[in-house]
Amino acid sequence: MTLNHIVQSKMKIHIFSAGIEMGGIASYTKCLRDAESKLGLDTTCTFIAPLKRNPVYYLRLAYKVPQDCNVVHVQFDYVLGKLGAMTGIYIPLFYGYLKVQSWIRHFKIVTTMHEIWERQNPPKFGRLGSIYVELINRAVFSSSDCLIVFAGAVGNRLKMQGVPADKIFLTPHGSPPPRYMDRRLCKRRLGLDPDAKVVTIFGFVKRSKGHDLLIRAARHLSQAPVVLIAGGLSANARADDAVYLERLKRMASGRTVFLGTISDEMISVIMNATDIMVLPYRALTHSGIVNWALTYGIPTVASNLVYFKEIHMNYSCLVLFDSGSVPSLTRTIDRLLGDSQVQAKLRSACQKYRNENSFSRVAEETCAIYLRCLKRSD
Repeated sequence: MTLNHIVQSKMKIHIFSAGIEMGGIASYTKCLRDAESKLGLDTTCTFIAPLKRNPVYYLRLAYKVPQDCNVVHVQFDYVLGKLGAMTGIYIPLFYGYLKVQSWIRHFKIVTTMHEIWERQNPPKFGRLGSIYVELINRAVFSSSDCLIVFAGAVGNRLKMQGVPADKIFLTPHGSPPPRYMDRRLCKRRLGLDPDAKVVTIFGFVKRSKGHDLLIRAARHLSQAPVVLIAGGLSANARADDAVYLERLKRMASGRTVFLGTISDEMISVIMNATDIMVLPYRALTHSGIVNWALTYGIPTVASNLVYFKEIHMNYSCLVLFDSGSVPSLTRTIDRLLGDSQVQAKLRSACQKYRNENSFSRVAEETCAIYLRCLKRSD
Protein backbone atom coordinates (compact mmCIF):
# COMPACT_ATOMS: atom_id res chain seq x y z
CA MET A 1 0.00 0.00 0.00
CA THR A 2 1.41 3.42 -1.01
CA LEU A 3 0.47 6.98 -0.11
CA ASN A 4 -1.28 7.30 -3.49
CA HIS A 5 -3.25 4.13 -2.74
CA ILE A 6 -4.32 5.57 0.61
CA VAL A 7 -5.54 8.75 -1.04
CA GLN A 8 -7.31 6.89 -3.82
CA SER A 9 -9.07 4.61 -1.33
CA LYS A 10 -10.28 7.68 0.61
CA MET A 11 -8.78 6.68 3.95
CA LYS A 12 -10.90 7.89 6.84
CA ILE A 13 -9.22 9.83 9.64
CA HIS A 14 -10.89 11.17 12.74
CA ILE A 15 -9.06 13.76 14.85
CA PHE A 16 -9.79 14.38 18.51
CA SER A 17 -8.38 17.74 19.53
CA ALA A 18 -7.74 19.11 22.99
CA GLY A 19 -9.34 22.46 23.63
CA ILE A 20 -12.20 24.39 22.14
CA GLU A 21 -12.14 25.58 18.54
CA MET A 22 -9.57 28.30 19.24
CA GLY A 23 -6.08 28.37 20.66
CA GLY A 24 -2.81 26.87 19.47
CA ILE A 25 -3.73 23.17 19.38
CA ALA A 26 -7.12 23.84 17.82
CA SER A 27 -5.53 26.04 15.14
CA TYR A 28 -3.01 23.30 14.39
CA THR A 29 -5.81 20.73 14.16
CA LYS A 30 -7.84 22.78 11.70
CA CYS A 31 -4.80 23.41 9.49
CA LEU A 32 -3.91 19.70 9.50
CA ARG A 33 -7.51 18.70 8.75
CA ASP A 34 -7.68 21.07 5.80
CA ALA A 35 -4.29 19.95 4.44
CA GLU A 36 -5.22 16.27 4.71
CA SER A 37 -8.52 16.95 2.97
CA LYS A 38 -6.65 18.61 0.10
CA LEU A 39 -4.61 15.44 -0.24
CA GLY A 40 -7.85 13.51 -0.68
CA LEU A 41 -8.26 12.00 2.78
CA ASP A 42 -11.65 11.93 4.48
CA THR A 43 -10.65 13.76 7.68
CA THR A 44 -13.15 14.84 10.33
CA CYS A 45 -12.63 16.43 13.75
CA THR A 46 -14.09 16.48 17.23
CA PHE A 47 -12.97 19.27 19.55
CA ILE A 48 -13.11 18.05 23.13
CA ALA A 49 -15.15 20.41 25.29
CA PRO A 50 -13.30 21.81 28.31
CA LEU A 51 -14.43 21.57 31.92
CA LYS A 52 -16.58 18.47 31.50
CA ARG A 53 -16.99 16.84 34.91
CA ASN A 54 -18.94 13.76 33.84
CA PRO A 55 -16.60 10.88 32.86
CA VAL A 56 -19.34 9.40 30.67
CA TYR A 57 -18.69 12.26 28.24
CA TYR A 58 -15.24 10.83 27.48
CA LEU A 59 -16.59 7.31 26.98
CA ARG A 60 -19.13 8.68 24.51
CA LEU A 61 -16.38 10.46 22.60
CA ALA A 62 -14.49 7.22 22.09
CA TYR A 63 -17.69 5.38 21.15
CA LYS A 64 -18.62 7.92 18.48
CA VAL A 65 -15.61 7.31 16.24
CA PRO A 66 -17.03 7.29 12.69
CA GLN A 67 -17.78 3.94 11.07
CA ASP A 68 -15.04 2.48 8.85
CA CYS A 69 -12.47 4.83 10.39
CA ASN A 70 -8.89 3.79 9.58
CA VAL A 71 -7.00 6.03 12.00
CA VAL A 72 -7.96 8.01 15.10
CA HIS A 73 -5.51 10.87 15.59
CA VAL A 74 -5.48 12.52 19.02
CA GLN A 75 -4.01 16.01 19.40
CA PHE A 76 -2.96 15.52 22.99
CA ASP A 77 -2.60 17.90 25.89
CA TYR A 78 -2.74 17.04 29.59
CA VAL A 79 -5.94 19.04 29.92
CA LEU A 80 -7.94 17.11 27.30
CA GLY A 81 -11.01 17.91 29.39
CA LYS A 82 -11.52 19.08 32.95
CA LEU A 83 -8.29 20.47 34.40
CA GLY A 84 -7.77 19.06 37.84
CA ALA A 85 -6.98 15.88 39.68
CA MET A 86 -9.88 14.06 37.97
CA THR A 87 -8.12 14.43 34.63
CA GLY A 88 -5.90 11.60 35.86
CA ILE A 89 -8.99 9.39 35.54
CA TYR A 90 -10.61 10.95 32.47
CA ILE A 91 -7.64 10.58 30.12
CA PRO A 92 -6.89 6.90 30.92
CA LEU A 93 -10.64 6.23 30.68
CA PHE A 94 -10.82 7.87 27.25
CA TYR A 95 -7.71 6.13 25.92
CA GLY A 96 -8.63 2.76 27.46
CA TYR A 97 -12.05 2.70 25.85
CA LEU A 98 -10.62 4.05 22.59
CA LYS A 99 -8.14 1.15 22.57
CA VAL A 100 -10.93 -1.38 23.10
CA GLN A 101 -12.84 0.17 20.21
CA SER A 102 -9.71 -0.03 18.04
CA TRP A 103 -9.48 -3.80 18.64
CA ILE A 104 -13.14 -4.31 17.80
CA ARG A 105 -13.28 -1.98 14.79
CA HIS A 106 -9.70 -2.37 13.54
CA PHE A 107 -8.47 1.22 13.49
CA LYS A 108 -5.10 2.58 14.60
CA ILE A 109 -4.46 5.24 17.25
CA VAL A 110 -1.93 8.01 16.54
CA THR A 111 -1.20 10.65 19.17
CA THR A 112 0.55 13.97 18.60
CA MET A 113 2.23 15.05 21.84
CA HIS A 114 1.75 18.82 22.07
CA GLU A 115 3.12 18.70 25.59
CA ILE A 116 5.07 16.19 27.64
CA TRP A 117 5.20 16.07 31.42
CA GLU A 118 7.64 13.87 33.27
CA ARG A 119 7.14 12.02 36.52
CA GLN A 120 10.40 13.33 37.93
CA ASN A 121 9.31 16.95 37.55
CA PRO A 122 5.49 17.20 37.55
CA PRO A 123 4.28 20.79 37.01
CA LYS A 124 1.05 20.43 38.99
CA PHE A 125 -0.69 18.80 41.96
CA GLY A 126 2.18 18.72 44.41
CA ARG A 127 3.05 15.29 45.86
CA LEU A 128 0.35 13.60 43.83
CA GLY A 129 1.81 15.03 40.62
CA SER A 130 4.20 12.14 40.02
CA ILE A 131 1.42 9.56 40.27
CA TYR A 132 -0.85 11.74 38.14
CA VAL A 133 1.74 12.10 35.35
CA GLU A 134 2.70 8.43 35.45
CA LEU A 135 -0.93 7.29 35.19
CA ILE A 136 -1.66 9.54 32.21
CA ASN A 137 1.60 8.84 30.38
CA ARG A 138 1.19 5.08 30.67
CA ALA A 139 -2.34 5.30 29.27
CA VAL A 140 -1.32 7.49 26.34
CA PHE A 141 1.94 5.70 25.48
CA SER A 142 0.57 2.16 25.74
CA SER A 143 -2.71 2.85 23.91
CA SER A 144 -1.16 4.71 20.97
CA ASP A 145 0.22 2.80 18.00
CA CYS A 146 2.36 5.79 17.01
CA LEU A 147 3.44 8.99 18.76
CA ILE A 148 4.25 12.18 16.83
CA VAL A 149 6.57 14.89 18.17
CA PHE A 150 7.84 18.14 16.69
CA ALA A 151 11.43 18.09 17.99
CA GLY A 152 14.12 15.44 18.21
CA ALA A 153 14.84 16.33 21.83
CA VAL A 154 11.21 15.57 22.71
CA GLY A 155 11.50 12.17 21.05
CA ASN A 156 14.56 11.48 23.20
CA ARG A 157 12.56 12.36 26.31
CA LEU A 158 9.93 9.81 25.30
CA LYS A 159 12.60 7.14 24.84
CA MET A 160 13.89 7.87 28.33
CA GLN A 161 10.37 7.17 29.60
CA GLY A 162 10.43 3.72 28.00
CA VAL A 163 8.66 4.40 24.69
CA PRO A 164 10.12 2.20 21.90
CA ALA A 165 12.01 4.18 19.27
CA ASP A 166 10.01 2.64 16.41
CA LYS A 167 6.83 4.09 17.91
CA ILE A 168 8.09 7.70 17.78
CA PHE A 169 7.87 9.86 14.65
CA LEU A 170 9.18 13.37 14.04
CA THR A 171 7.29 15.81 11.81
CA PRO A 172 7.47 19.57 11.26
CA HIS A 173 5.02 21.52 13.40
CA GLY A 174 3.57 23.23 10.36
CA SER A 175 3.35 26.83 9.24
CA PRO A 176 -0.15 28.14 8.48
CA PRO A 177 -0.44 30.15 5.25
CA PRO A 178 0.06 33.85 6.05
CA ARG A 179 -2.39 36.59 5.16
CA TYR A 180 -0.36 39.72 4.57
CA MET A 181 -1.85 43.14 5.30
CA ASP A 182 -0.62 46.71 5.49
CA ARG A 183 1.35 47.11 8.75
CA ARG A 184 0.27 50.68 9.44
CA LEU A 185 -3.41 49.90 8.86
CA CYS A 186 -3.16 46.90 11.20
CA LYS A 187 -1.65 49.05 13.92
CA ARG A 188 -4.46 51.56 13.52
CA ARG A 189 -7.02 48.75 13.71
CA LEU A 190 -5.56 47.82 17.09
CA GLY A 191 -5.82 51.42 18.25
CA LEU A 192 -2.06 51.98 18.07
CA ASP A 193 0.08 54.76 16.61
CA PRO A 194 0.96 53.54 13.07
CA ASP A 195 4.52 54.81 13.56
CA ALA A 196 5.07 53.04 16.87
CA LYS A 197 7.34 50.03 17.18
CA VAL A 198 5.30 47.08 18.41
CA VAL A 199 6.77 44.25 20.47
CA THR A 200 4.30 41.37 20.90
CA ILE A 201 3.93 38.30 23.08
CA PHE A 202 1.17 36.11 21.67
CA GLY A 203 -0.87 33.32 23.23
CA PHE A 204 -2.82 32.40 26.36
CA VAL A 205 -1.43 33.96 29.53
CA LYS A 206 0.52 31.60 31.80
CA ARG A 207 3.53 32.18 34.01
CA SER A 208 5.51 29.54 32.10
CA LYS A 209 5.33 31.77 29.01
CA GLY A 210 7.20 34.60 30.73
CA HIS A 211 4.91 37.58 30.17
CA ASP A 212 6.27 39.18 33.36
CA LEU A 213 9.82 38.97 32.00
CA LEU A 214 8.82 41.01 28.94
CA ILE A 215 6.94 43.61 30.99
CA ARG A 216 9.94 44.04 33.28
CA ALA A 217 12.33 44.24 30.34
CA ALA A 218 10.13 46.85 28.62
CA ARG A 219 10.82 49.33 31.42
CA HIS A 220 14.45 49.52 30.30
CA LEU A 221 14.13 49.47 26.51
CA SER A 222 15.72 52.55 24.99
CA GLN A 223 13.26 52.84 22.07
CA ALA A 224 10.10 52.63 24.27
CA PRO A 225 8.03 50.39 21.99
CA VAL A 226 4.40 49.47 22.54
CA VAL A 227 4.23 46.08 24.26
CA LEU A 228 1.29 44.04 23.04
CA ILE A 229 -0.03 41.27 25.30
CA ALA A 230 -2.00 39.43 22.63
CA GLY A 231 -3.92 36.79 24.53
CA GLY A 232 -6.05 36.24 27.61
CA LEU A 233 -6.92 33.28 29.79
CA SER A 234 -7.68 29.91 28.22
CA ALA A 235 -10.95 28.07 28.84
CA ASN A 236 -8.98 25.72 31.09
CA ALA A 237 -7.24 28.50 33.00
CA ARG A 238 -6.60 27.87 36.68
CA ALA A 239 -7.09 30.34 39.50
CA ASP A 240 -3.34 31.06 39.64
CA ASP A 241 -3.40 32.00 35.92
CA ALA A 242 -6.04 34.65 36.67
CA VAL A 243 -3.97 35.93 39.59
CA TYR A 244 -0.92 36.07 37.32
CA LEU A 245 -2.81 38.10 34.70
CA GLU A 246 -3.95 40.63 37.31
CA ARG A 247 -0.36 40.89 38.54
CA LEU A 248 0.80 41.61 34.98
CA LYS A 249 -1.72 44.42 34.66
CA ARG A 250 -0.44 46.00 37.87
CA MET A 251 3.16 45.70 36.67
CA ALA A 252 2.55 47.11 33.21
CA SER A 253 3.40 50.60 32.06
CA GLY A 254 1.15 52.89 30.03
CA ARG A 255 2.73 51.59 26.81
CA THR A 256 1.55 48.03 27.46
CA VAL A 257 -1.70 47.00 25.77
CA PHE A 258 -3.72 43.94 26.84
CA LEU A 259 -5.89 42.59 24.02
CA GLY A 260 -7.52 39.67 25.84
CA THR A 261 -8.56 36.49 24.05
CA ILE A 262 -7.86 36.66 20.31
CA SER A 263 -10.34 35.54 17.65
CA ASP A 264 -9.04 33.71 14.57
CA GLU A 265 -9.76 36.68 12.32
CA MET A 266 -7.57 38.95 14.47
CA ILE A 267 -4.49 36.72 14.34
CA SER A 268 -3.38 38.06 10.96
CA VAL A 269 -4.00 41.66 12.10
CA ILE A 270 -1.76 41.18 15.13
CA MET A 271 0.95 39.38 13.18
CA ASN A 272 1.06 42.11 10.55
CA ALA A 273 1.13 44.84 13.20
CA THR A 274 4.07 43.27 15.05
CA ASP A 275 7.64 44.49 14.52
CA ILE A 276 9.28 42.10 16.99
CA MET A 277 7.80 38.90 18.46
CA VAL A 278 9.05 37.87 21.89
CA LEU A 279 8.72 34.33 23.28
CA PRO A 280 10.32 34.49 26.74
CA TYR A 281 9.15 31.03 27.82
CA ARG A 282 10.48 29.56 31.03
CA ALA A 283 9.59 26.02 29.86
CA LEU A 284 7.88 24.38 26.89
CA THR A 285 7.58 21.22 24.85
CA HIS A 286 6.57 22.80 21.52
CA SER A 287 5.33 26.20 20.43
CA GLY A 288 2.75 26.84 17.74
CA ILE A 289 3.25 30.58 18.21
CA VAL A 290 6.79 30.49 16.89
CA ASN A 291 5.43 28.96 13.70
CA TRP A 292 2.95 31.81 13.28
CA ALA A 293 5.71 34.36 13.83
CA LEU A 294 8.17 32.77 11.44
CA THR A 295 5.48 32.22 8.81
CA TYR A 296 4.78 35.94 8.82
CA GLY A 297 8.51 36.72 8.67
CA ILE A 298 8.54 38.49 12.04
CA PRO A 299 11.97 38.94 13.67
CA THR A 300 11.62 36.86 16.81
CA VAL A 301 13.36 36.79 20.19
CA ALA A 302 13.08 33.50 22.10
CA SER A 303 14.43 31.85 25.23
CA ASN A 304 17.44 29.60 24.72
CA LEU A 305 15.43 26.48 25.50
CA VAL A 306 16.09 23.22 23.65
CA TYR A 307 13.12 23.49 21.28
CA PHE A 308 14.03 27.01 20.15
CA LYS A 309 17.71 26.09 19.92
CA GLU A 310 16.84 23.23 17.57
CA ILE A 311 14.86 25.54 15.28
CA HIS A 312 17.63 28.16 15.32
CA MET A 313 20.32 25.55 14.63
CA ASN A 314 18.46 24.41 11.50
CA TYR A 315 17.34 27.79 10.15
CA SER A 316 19.18 30.66 11.95
CA CYS A 317 15.80 32.40 12.15
CA LEU A 318 15.66 33.38 15.84
CA VAL A 319 17.58 35.57 18.25
CA LEU A 320 18.02 33.74 21.55
CA PHE A 321 18.46 35.16 25.05
CA ASP A 322 19.26 33.58 28.40
CA SER A 323 16.03 32.03 29.65
CA GLY A 324 14.64 33.77 32.73
CA SER A 325 17.09 36.69 32.53
CA VAL A 326 15.49 40.14 32.29
CA PRO A 327 18.82 41.93 31.55
CA SER A 328 19.58 39.47 28.73
CA LEU A 329 16.07 39.88 27.31
CA THR A 330 16.32 43.68 27.51
CA ARG A 331 19.65 43.77 25.67
CA THR A 332 18.48 41.35 23.01
CA ILE A 333 15.27 43.25 22.20
CA ASP A 334 17.07 46.60 22.18
CA ARG A 335 19.74 45.36 19.79
CA LEU A 336 17.22 43.80 17.44
CA LEU A 337 14.96 46.87 17.38
CA GLY A 338 17.96 49.00 16.44
CA ASP A 339 19.51 46.76 13.79
CA SER A 340 17.61 46.69 10.49
CA GLN A 341 20.24 44.45 8.86
CA VAL A 342 19.74 41.68 11.42
CA GLN A 343 15.98 42.03 11.01
CA ALA A 344 16.36 41.61 7.24
CA LYS A 345 18.51 38.47 7.69
CA LEU A 346 15.92 36.98 10.03
CA ARG A 347 13.11 37.65 7.55
CA SER A 348 15.10 35.90 4.83
CA ALA A 349 15.68 32.90 7.11
CA CYS A 350 11.96 32.86 7.91
CA GLN A 351 11.17 32.34 4.24
CA LYS A 352 13.22 29.13 4.18
CA TYR A 353 11.52 27.96 7.36
CA ARG A 354 8.08 28.67 5.89
CA ASN A 355 8.85 26.79 2.68
CA GLU A 356 10.10 23.70 4.51
CA ASN A 357 7.37 23.60 7.17
CA SER A 358 4.17 24.09 5.21
CA PHE A 359 1.08 22.19 6.31
CA SER A 360 0.98 20.44 2.95
CA ARG A 361 4.32 18.86 3.88
CA VAL A 362 3.06 18.10 7.40
CA ALA A 363 0.00 16.38 5.94
CA GLU A 364 2.13 14.28 3.58
CA GLU A 365 4.45 13.18 6.39
CA THR A 366 1.51 12.48 8.70
CA CYS A 367 -0.14 10.35 5.99
CA ALA A 368 3.09 8.37 5.69
CA ILE A 369 2.92 7.73 9.43
CA TYR A 370 -0.68 6.54 9.10
CA LEU A 371 0.50 4.16 6.39
CA ARG A 372 3.27 2.72 8.55
CA CYS A 373 0.84 2.20 11.42
CA LEU A 374 -1.61 0.40 9.17
CA LYS A 375 1.13 -1.77 7.64
CA ARG A 376 2.02 -3.09 11.09
CA SER A 377 -1.29 -4.92 11.18
CA ASP A 378 -0.84 -6.47 7.72
